[in-house]
Amino acid sequence: MSRRVFFTVDEALAGVLREGEDEFHGDADSSSDCYDASCHEFDQAAEQDAESQGDSDLAEDAHFLNNRVDPDVAAANYLRLEPANQPEDAGPAAAGDDVPEAAVDGEILEENNPLAGGGNIAVAGPEADPVAAAAQHQNCGCRLNCLNKFDRDTIQESIMNMREMERSRCDDMILALLESSRFNVKETARGGKRRRETYSYCFKGVDVCVGAFRYVYDVGKKRLFNLQQHLKQNGLVPRVHGNTARRPHNALGYTDVRRIVEFINNHADVHGIPHPAPLRGRDDAPPLFLPATQTYKSVHALYKDSCAAAQFESVGESSFRSIWHQCLPKIKFMTPRTDVCSTCEQLRRAAMSSRSEASKDKAGAALTDHIAYCRAEREYYKQKTIDAKAEMDLATGEPLRCVHYTFDFAQNVFLPQTARQEGPLYFKTPFKVQLFGVCCEAIPRQINYLLGEADTIGEDGRKSHNPNTVVSLLHHYFAVHALGEDECFLHADNCAGQNKNRTMMAYLAWRCIVGLHRRISLSFMITGHTRCLVDGLFGLVKQKYRRSDIFTLPQLASVVNNSSVANAAQLAAGSTIV
Repeated sequence: MSRRVFFTVDEALAGVLREGEDEFHGDADSSSDCYDASCHEFDQAAEQDAESQGDSDLAEDAHFLNNRVDPDVAAANYLRLEPANQPEDAGPAAAGDDVPEAAVDGEILEENNPLAGGGNIAVAGPEADPVAAAAQHQNCGCRLNCLNKFDRDTIQESIMNMREMERSRCDDMILALLESSRFNVKETARGGKRRRETYSYCFKGVDVCVGAFRYVYDVGKKRLFNLQQHLKQNGLVPRVHGNTARRPHNALGYTDVRRIVEFINNHADVHGIPHPAPLRGRDDAPPLFLPATQTYKSVHALYKDSCAAAQFESVGESSFRSIWHQCLPKIKFMTPRTDVCSTCEQLRRAAMSSRSEASKDKAGAALTDHIAYCRAEREYYKQKTIDAKAEMDLATGEPLRCVHYTFDFAQNVFLPQTARQEGPLYFKTPFKVQLFGVCCEAIPRQINYLLGEADTIGEDGRKSHNPNTVVSLLHHYFAVHALGEDECFLHADNCAGQNKNRTMMAYLAWRCIVGLHRRISLSFMITGHTRCLVDGLFGLVKQKYRRSDIFTLPQLASVVNNSSVANAAQLAAGSTIV
């Protein structure tokens, strides 16, 4: 007695067809052979068995599966080029023979097409459009050729729209289409209980086969089967991943996270230095800095030792760092710096070495007052810069009264300079060049004076930073490069040997006495907090300098000019390098 076989179209799509292959793999030959070998005999047996049992619906489904074409093969052939009329055994075209345009500058691939009944596929040259050529030979695999009912642009627009949407939205759309297209008939024509669900697929209001439906909506077999099963079991509700809202087995508990936070807080109370104000550009709470000698790895090692002593299980460094960043973002590490304020460092060391809370609070209060004093001087500098730019933008033609200048020396540069330094040159004594800059923030424009060893007041480059040099260069700048203002504001660092001395004061007073200026205001920044625009432009020069090969002063002047549009070089001999 033959065994009755019950199956549905969905089960056949999941079991007989190749599961899990959303895209076409392999050529048409391998797909056709796989289908003939794995499905044909089973479909014929199922059809004969259904007919012997008298089940017309089951026999119809088995007959459909027995005569179907793999939708993957159909979709792949939709994107192929049109078949050429050249027979398989035809050799290369002889001289003077007519060659199809699709084969010119291309390659002839001999491949069996299960939909077209055999034949060669002509692959056109690089100028051909495969999609445009495929539009002339659309075939979904069924006998009705459902894809031929629509033009190429409509199909491509549908595919692109599906790919632009999120996956969850695509699933919701396909679920809605399946819900509207399935037959909700609970009984068969003979009054029996229906064991399968049937879908009437459509696109743009036109009935299509399952292969065309999958192709135009860009959905694979496995995904479509899963959506049908979800619709059958849960109804028209969004799909939710099984791990949603589930806590992983290896997740840290509240006690572990709290223990880590308490350890970091205790460590910061002992070794941290509170910052007197929030960081620049932020309005939140001020950070707490740990010494630059410590790192995340060193603090994690202390945490592991603490857990081992208390017989607690510790977490790894990555989890420790992640909890630190999420729960305690205000606790940071100091960064290594140069030319820092000595007063700030002394007060920070006093706070770190304090043995009592009273002394630590006293050092912290002194540091706060010092930062506030420096911040007030910085705000004054920024306000004068803003006023100078605003006055320059107005340009009313009246004498300027808010022009702001900043001047300073940069670190020495040496010649020759090469981007790839040769070993023996390290032991030689290079030619030393002084770099003095005067910046006009209103434009902005900075003149960089290049002083060689032979251009200084003293011999062999000595006395290059004395007040006589500063006054001489500043006087040349006012005579050649200034804006001709009546009043100006000057900012310089708090160096007594260069700027804060009687020579500078006498020179500025002389300019006002002789009528070169009506008023000059000179301000000095706090020692260690003298960063300004002239230093930033010096930094651009140093960046270009380190990446250049320089052997002479004119070459160095060219590097200065090319470092920024705001930088210009001035040789001590009097000629400006443009």
